[in-house]
Parts: sequence; C-alpha cells; structure tokens
Amino acid sequence: MEELSLQLRFEEAAEIRDRIKALSYIQLKSTLSSSSIKSADVIAIAEKNNYYCIQLFVYRFGQSYGNIPYFPVHTEESNKAEILTQFINQFYQTAQIPDEIIINHPIIDLELVTKAIRQLSGNSKFNIRLYSNDLENWNVKQRVSERSVHLVREYANSPKFYGTNSSKHSSIRLLENAEFNAQLSLNQHLKQFAKNQIIFQQIQQLFDLPTLPNRIEVYDNSHIMGTFAVGGMIVANQSGFDKKEYRIFNISIPQGDDYEMLKIVLTRRFTRLKKEYLTNEQVNTCKTLMIIDGGKGHLSVVQKIMTEFNLKIPFVCMSKGPDRNAGCEQFHMPGKEAFTIDKNLPVMKYLQILRDEAHNFAIKNHRLRRPKAIKVSSLDDIDSIGLIRKKALLHYFGSYKAICDATIEELSKVKGISQTLAKNIFTSLHDNLL
Repeated sequence: MEELSLQLRFEEAAEIRDRIKALSYIQLKSTLSSSSIKSADVIAIAEKNNYYCIQLFVYRFGQSYGNIPYFPVHTEESNKAEILTQFINQFYQTAQIPDEIIINHPIIDLELVTKAIRQLSGNSKFNIRLYSNDLENWNVKQRVSERSVHLVREYANSPKFYGTNSSKHSSIRLLENAEFNAQLSLNQHLKQFAKNQIIFQQIQQLFDLPTLPNRIEVYDNSHIMGTFAVGGMIVANQSGFDKKEYRIFNISIPQGDDYEMLKIVLTRRFTRLKKEYLTNEQVNTCKTLMIIDGGKGHLSVVQKIMTEFNLKIPFVCMSKGPDRNAGCEQFHMPGKEAFTIDKNLPVMKYLQILRDEAHNFAIKNHRLRRPKAIKVSSLDDIDSIGLIRKKALLHYFGSYKAICDATIEELSKVKGISQTLAKNIFTSLHDNLL
C-alpha cells in the first residue's frame, strides 16, 4: 500500500487498504463469536449515494457460519426501511429461519413481519431484535415496544460495551461488525460498478451499439466428438457476473456439429425469451448484448435464427484469430469485416474474461455430465441388468459409488439380484475400475 502511494497509484493503494481492513476483521472472528447468541441472523443495511448493501451474518451455536452481502436493485424510489422489509420477507420464504433476527434499522410493520415468520417457522419464540444509535432520525411510522426503545436509547447514550458478555451487548458487537462489513462491501461494490460502467461504455463504442447495454450474455459449447454435449450461457452486468442467471443446455446431436449445437441453444433461449416478454419489441429493446464464441460460420447461424424469430438483439461472434492465440481475438459482426483491437486495452481484457468464464462454465458442466453417463452405461453393459434391476440397485444403494463399494453379499440383498448375478455385477464393476 505504501509503495503504491509513493508511486502515486492511489486507487490501487486504496484497494490494498480495504483488503487490510477486511483481513483485520477476519482476525477478530473468534472474538466476535458469542456463546450467548445461540441461533441468530444478524442483518445490517448500509446506504451510499442511493445504493444499498444488506450484509447477512449467520450465527449458530455461538459461532459464525459465514456471511454474504446482497445488493438490491431498482431501489431509486425506496428507503432503508422498505428495502430491508422486502429483503426479510423474501429471504425467509426459503432460507432457514433462526430463533431471532437482529437488525440495525427499523422495518415496516415490525409486529406483522414477526408474526408471519413465526407462523412460517412454527417457532412461537421467534423474535426480531432492533438496535440502532440513530433513534431520533427514524422516519417510519411503526409500533416499537417500550423495551426496544429503552435498549436503543441506552445504547445510543453509552459506551460500546466491549467488556461484557451479556446477550444484549454481544448482539450490539455482532451488529457493529455487520454494519462495518456492509459499508466495506458497498464501497468495494461501487468501485467495481464504476469500473464496469466505463468498460460497458467502451463496449458500446467498440461495437457501435445503439444504447448502453445493461446485460451481456456469453455463449460457449463443450463436447467430445459430439458426446456429452452442453451449451453454456453466462451473464454479466455492470455489477459483475450474475451467476443466478447462468444457464446450461444439455444437447444430443451426432458428429459434434458446433453450428447445430449453437442453433439448438439459441432456439431454446429465444423461445424462452418469447415467453418472458409480451412482444418482440420488448425483447429487442431489453439492452442485451450477446457474445458467441465462434467465427464467421457461427455468425451466419445466429443471423438465420434471429430472422426466424424476428429478433434484432445486438450480437458479436468472438474467435481466437488465425493462430488461435489469446490477445489476437477477432470480432465478427453483421455487415462488417472482421476486426481486432489492441490486446492491452482494458476492454479487450474484459471481453477475454467474459469468454473464459463462459468457456470454463461449459467445460465444468460437460465434465459433470460425462462421468454420470459413463457410470450408468457401465451398469448397462452387464448381462441380465435391465432398467428395472438398475433402478433397484440405485434405489437400494443410493449411488453408483456405493454399488461399486458393495460386497457380493450386499448386492444379493437387492430385490431381483441373485447370488450368481451379484457375483457377475461385482466382477464386472471391479474389472472396469482396474
């Protein structure tokens, strides 16, 4: 950090400073655990320039079980109370519900939310505890219990209680830690967002897009001579990779035809888009840029499918160039000659990162699919093992690995598997493992 400062590289020095702060808090992990907090989620919300971060810490049995930041979107017309209320209502529809939730800011209809979560969890003792040092600035009309007001006022007018083990004071310490992490995560998020916004503007200029894209979809395929083929789609926006939007497409085609694979993937994708949007105009104006790993042949395939679906989504095909060297990538667009740009430009490096993410995502899912199919087929190769007996084996043992680990005696206990057949299965599987 000091060396970067001396070189006047202040932005990089600031990033190192933030890492040092984060590492310092990691070192405090043991001191931030509390035996008095048995089962609780600690939630802190932070705001900066109308952007928000909700930091969730999970505590079970007096120990921290991890934390994660959330960055709500479309918050322009909302305030902290509305955003935090909506987060709690949505998050605990599917998440494990603790004995209590500790928050740093009031929510709307505190009693109603508490009652709803009690019914959802079946825990009549569930409670939402509220601590804040900014009671006078609460601009939310809600009923706050007399005890909560007493605790909040007491905390606002007293030291930070680092020398006590009481449940109340431990909660405040954990909440302070969550607040710090929320602000730190938000600052880092905004820095990355600012960088990505510049990159997205450069992408708009590079590909001569009519509007600034707010979503980039990148497609790649992976297969071995057409077998275990998968198509992968990754998604990035100005906040970074949006992994909940990633999609995998399982494909069955002969001969490993990349063009046919791309056609199948895009056909499925566009069919889904037609269901999500009411009209083609809505699809065309959703500010999405598509990047396909491929060259001129892939360009023709995409153009044909776009015409079939009557869509005009901007797209680019990205190939590795004549020598397939990283840094010499060529870009192919409708009505334009293939072109490349300086490999040292930030926008080129960013596009390479997107392409590599899509490539790795597709390969990962291809590898997951391959051994599963190989394992199942090894059972099919055994004489007298049909669909019914294969299902019986998998149902009894739970997995292919468990079948391989089973003895002849254990295999013979499965319905429909005789001692002779069990010996045959055992011998065949172990021969395959050699």
